[in-house]
Amino acid sequence: MDKPQRIWNAMLTLLIAVLEALVCTLSSAPGVWAQIQGPVFVDCGSMASYVDSITNISWVPDAPEYITTGVNGYVPSAPSIYPNFSEFTTVRYFPDTRAKNCYSFPVMPNTTYLIRGTFFYGNYDSGTTLPSFQMAIDGTIVANVTFDNAAMFVYHEFLVGSVSNVTFLCLLRDSSNSVPFISAISISAPPVGYFDSYLSPFLYGTQRKYIETKYRLNFGGHGLVRHPDDEFDRYWFPIQGSNSTFIQSTSPLQSVVASKSIEGLWDEPPEIVMDTALTSTGNITITFPDDYSYNWILSFYTAEFDSTANASSRNFYLQIPEETDLLNPYSNSSDTAFSALVDVLMNDSYTPGTDIVLYPDQTVSSPLGPIASALEVWELSTNPMATITNYQDAITIAEIKSSMNLTDWTGDPCVPVPHPWVTCSTDINSVLSITAVNLSGYNLTGPISPSFGNLQSLTSLALDYNDLNGSLPLLEHLANLQYLFLQNNSLSGTIPDWLADLLFLSKLFVWNNNFSGPIPPTLLSKTSTWNFTYLPGNPFLQGPSSISNTKSTNIAIIIGPVLGGILALVIIIFLVLCIKRKPHTKTKERTLTGGHLQMVKSNHGGANPYSLAHITIATDNFKIQIGKGGFGPVYYGKFEDGQEVAVKVLDVKSSQGPSEFFNEVDVLSRVNHQNLVSLIGYCLEDDQQMLIYEYMHKGSLYDHLYGHLSTSTNEQLDWTTRLHIALNASQGLEYLHLGCNPSIIHRDGILIQSILHHDVYQ
Repeated sequence: MDKPQRIWNAMLTLLIAVLEALVCTLSSAPGVWAQIQGPVFVDCGSMASYVDSITNISWVPDAPEYITTGVNGYVPSAPSIYPNFSEFTTVRYFPDTRAKNCYSFPVMPNTTYLIRGTFFYGNYDSGTTLPSFQMAIDGTIVANVTFDNAAMFVYHEFLVGSVSNVTFLCLLRDSSNSVPFISAISISAPPVGYFDSYLSPFLYGTQRKYIETKYRLNFGGHGLVRHPDDEFDRYWFPIQGSNSTFIQSTSPLQSVVASKSIEGLWDEPPEIVMDTALTSTGNITITFPDDYSYNWILSFYTAEFDSTANASSRNFYLQIPEETDLLNPYSNSSDTAFSALVDVLMNDSYTPGTDIVLYPDQTVSSPLGPIASALEVWELSTNPMATITNYQDAITIAEIKSSMNLTDWTGDPCVPVPHPWVTCSTDINSVLSITAVNLSGYNLTGPISPSFGNLQSLTSLALDYNDLNGSLPLLEHLANLQYLFLQNNSLSGTIPDWLADLLFLSKLFVWNNNFSGPIPPTLLSKTSTWNFTYLPGNPFLQGPSSISNTKSTNIAIIIGPVLGGILALVIIIFLVLCIKRKPHTKTKERTLTGGHLQMVKSNHGGANPYSLAHITIATDNFKIQIGKGGFGPVYYGKFEDGQEVAVKVLDVKSSQGPSEFFNEVDVLSRVNHQNLVSLIGYCLEDDQQMLIYEYMHKGSLYDHLYGHLSTSTNEQLDWTTRLHIALNASQGLEYLHLGCNPSIIHRDGILIQSILHHDVYQ
């Protein structure tokens, strides 16, 4: 391909990627053109939208718009325990073992959102233990969700500053391994004035902390205040004078109600909250039951309820250990005498036993004592929110998930835990990027997403052992790519020459595909430094049958029925030659010396040759068959020196010739690993081909799992042993794939059986 054509292809691919990004963003981030501003109320597990007749909330279902995983659940006890909470009747629960399940909400960047997750267990699953799990927002674990009893509901509500056009609410399993669930979610962007300059410095910039709602107290109120009185459905809990848990006074507390509405405060609580208050002529003390220390932010709301008040009739102090403020809620305007006043105390430290004290100003004659209408308390997180995946990589992964049917993997690809098929790294600027994608064996179909070409930090891409088709997309901009594994798919088209331009590429596996055309010479010239494997498979690919260099043989040998990588074309040619030479079959490829077979070829890997007579004596004329596999039957044998062996005899129907057999011996004799049986020797005589292995005494793994040993109490495998077998077998396979020279790609049951024999008893 000439340079102008490649430039044109690159521009076209870039244009397609941009368009795909736009389309995929729309599909992967629901409602991206209608980012959440006003309140959105999600009834998790609900099947349809509805309007609650009590709260007048318009509830919407969670799936499929905001989540695609999980199971709908019904809570029979909810209507009787919480008749005013219709959203508690259903839940969405997540019984799979996925590390995280995430809701995705389209938001506006650099906007403050109020997000609440509500949880009512109600023993919906008839469980015997109370569940516990974790909740995360945008990759940061923000809460441990626990329950004191099955009949209680808990909620966790946060102020967060968005940094992209999507925010995630995720549920994760904790050490209890309980099944996470959720009843309802509310998310909204309240008016800017609600936060103004008070809270924004904590929510953005390098701090980017989150703020959790601790308390919303409605002094003098009766009953829980929520929607429709509070358009954001914030929970305002009533505090009466008789409530000694939160409030005490040195003089009797009096509940008062405003004779007209409170006005004039841009971030005021709902009118129904501000229209009630508690007052006293003495000191008022507000105490919280918290048993741990944290940084708190307080908003104290008050107003003058007495229409006869004047500028000096009510002066009082609000005191906490770090700060004392003088308050006077009177307004000198007769039209706004009932105006609200807010006092915000920022970033102070709460410790158990800390009190908020309201007391009269003793320096002036104030006949009216302190008055309190409402109080909001927030906990400021100690640490900043987690760094999320950089925007380009996050969008790219969203495109890949959308186009390759991976949408069940939800949330940020890297935090709080990464998807199991991605590897993430932080660069020197603390930017979180994706450095590896391993989708090997994920049952993927269709074409490879061209969006992979946008993962600029990618060093390894594994898409092998799927059913991907189509041509290889343009990946030439992956300047850091080192490993590209595409084997065992149905990919077609030509192998592009831009692969040779990837400076750090060292492994390229494309075997068992349908590539065609000539292999670019630029690729072939790289074989002195690359491990480039394209055989077997690819029958229409034009190139050398093998590629090697002085350092190592780079063709991975595929273990077939005889543990060898025999190319079909070589076999056919060999058979044709054998047929033509049939009258001259007395020409032999071996000689006999002292009863032992000596190979004409000197490069046989060091395995010992044995004569047919020697093997016949050792096996007592092949008397005891101990197994059978794709190679053929396996017999027990014992040499004169007492060494016990397992003799694998090639099936007589096999078309494998001596040369191919010698190649097998050469390769297998190099295998040296503690979890693999060793090849002791071989026999090639009178059209008999045999491999002699070390013998394992206690039978095969198959016998222990399914055969006669599976019913023997003494020989059964406990769970720990089974795990040990699986681990060590995988180590043996890893050695074959990566540790051998040349590498061996395992495809044969005989070999794995041998591996497991050795692993059980060594």
